Amino acid sequence: MSGAALSSPSDFKKILVIRRGKIGDTIMASGALKLLRSIYPSAYIAVLTSPLCRPLIDDPDIVDLVIEDAPPTGKLSYSIYKTMQALRLRSLRFDVCFLMGESRSNAKRLQRWANIPVRVCASQGERYRGLADHCTHVVRREDTPARHEVDFFQDIVRSVTGSQESAAPFMAQLPRTDLPALARAAAAPGKKIALCIQGSKYNLHRWPYESILSCLKTLGGKGYSLFALVSHGEEGRQVTELAREAAVSIDVIPGSLAESARLLRAMDLLLSIDSGQVHMAAALGVPVLSLAGPTVLETYPYTLRGLALATTPGCRYECPFLNSCPTNKKVGDKPADGFCPPCMRALPPAIVCEYVERILENPEQPEPYHILIPPEMG
Repeated sequence: MSGAALSSPSDFKKILVIRRGKIGDTIMASGALKLLRSIYPSAYIAVLTSPLCRPLIDDPDIVDLVIEDAPPTGKLSYSIYKTMQALRLRSLRFDVCFLMGESRSNAKRLQRWANIPVRVCASQGERYRGLADHCTHVVRREDTPARHEVDFFQDIVRSVTGSQESAAPFMAQLPRTDLPALARAAAAPGKKIALCIQGSKYNLHRWPYESILSCLKTLGGKGYSLFALVSHGEEGRQVTELAREAAVSIDVIPGSLAESARLLRAMDLLLSIDSGQVHMAAALGVPVLSLAGPTVLETYPYTLRGLALATTPGCRYECPFLNSCPTNKKVGDKPADGFCPPCMRALPPAIVCEYVERILENPEQPEPYHILIPPEMG
């Protein structure tokens, strides 16, 4: 870490945190926001994030201002937007900016146009090469390779402030929703399981159709009440087809943030591919079983009431499937439509169902991340 810890909490009066990313990224960084509020109870704290994630952190007890970041997609218009954004930040006269996952080009704009005297960033290998050139304080990820993202975001704060405190992730109060299916979920008999297993961006966390089908047959045959969180109509149709083929009943719930949170609170377990809902469940204290696949080890569910299952510790590490996985991040190719990574194919549905029952019986798990050894590699 370059730079020195500042002398007292009174050094910062106006604080900006930049956390661009999706639901899981935002929730994992929320503990750092709580930590900042604890260290600087009278400071003005602003967060720059995406419109999607705004509701997750828009808590007036912790954050004074949420700035929505919704840049256009064109290269030139994007550059102009970011420059104007930096100039607007200049007018707010921040004392410090914590860049929690930022590009080099945006850090350069902040240095040039925003006039923020202290700029703290994380240096995370190749992806953020050169970022340190535009910041006054740098926390190096390489120094803590096995540390969870939640802890690392707080390391960024602690390294500059000298604090030894820590804070758990949080979720702001979301609007109440009255979807009838949510009332049915709350009243459902027996053990209730939420499912979020229908693919992800670029299909990097897709579980094979046949594995999902086998798992649904097993869980439905044991009498569990099943509820599927879906983000759009096509996912809902896929779940309906799976339920029909598996001959089980699954209530489909549209997965807005508010509806997801309310459903999760009524569940005994979330079974999910790596997704934002995994981190929502962890923040809400809901037991969770995450099918991690190529997810890096530092982003397993941050909770004592759950577990991530994988057959490799992620694409940043030595992967036994490297030669058979054209989408491995070390290779860099984009996956084709319908692609399912071999590390996800290697997750046996029978073992997944075994862990579902294990967590339902005892949500407190002795380990947060378990790597299965496929038989052919044992």
